[in-house]
Amino acid sequence: DYTKAIELFKLSRENNFEPGIYASSLYWIAEAYYQLSDYDNANDAFSEFLSSSGSISLPYYTKAYYGMAYTNYKQKKYKGAIFWFREYVDNAKAKNIGLINDALLRLGDAYFIQKDYRNAIEYYDKAKVIQASNVDYAIMQSALASGVLGNYQEKTIKLKELIALKSNSIYKDDALFELGKSFLILNKESDALAYYNKLIIEYPNSTFLPEAYLKVGLINFNMNQDDL
Repeated sequence: DYTKAIELFKLSRENNFEPGIYASSLYWIAEAYYQLSDYDNANDAFSEFLSSSGSISLPYYTKAYYGMAYTNYKQKKYKGAIFWFREYVDNAKAKNIGLINDALLRLGDAYFIQKDYRNAIEYYDKAKVIQASNVDYAIMQSALASGVLGNYQEKTIKLKELIALKSNSIYKDDALFELGKSFLILNKESDALAYYNKLIIEYPNSTFLPEAYLKVGLINFNMNQDDL
């Protein structure tokens, strides 16, 4: 019961002036508010924790950067989220590889949402290098950002890497579809046809199927026109 926990943490804070215990109460108040999706109060509590005299010696001091980042991210305050996720990445201990990886992915997402695709690619690629988890997501998003920037050749290389790295990825049908689209833009109709057909055969229930059939039909029509 997070609401009850907040009441108890507040009692601890109000009845104890030892800096470490006082700061600790603030941190757990912030975490409880976050779990309740009360991001304004969570943000205020994390901020108060970070500025309190007893916080810096606590083992979860840096974790508050991560908490601040997510309270901003959840409220779609992406500039604030970027600041705090970067603070976390720059200050976290190497053993926290899972959280560092997640912070890098969210940095990529925040930049992507703001249409800053070059920075999005930078952080997705950093997450890919760590290879902690969601590597296929990082590669997929990096590929999409490359496509938005008009780097279709680079996009196809990344999508092929995704398929080779994780053949059972949940993003594989997305990758096959995007490969088809990219090769069409590059005027490589045979390659596009191959990937659309692979999508149709391997993913008969994919949401991309109607458009894939349409593209295959158009490619075959154009090829027949060329033969006339």
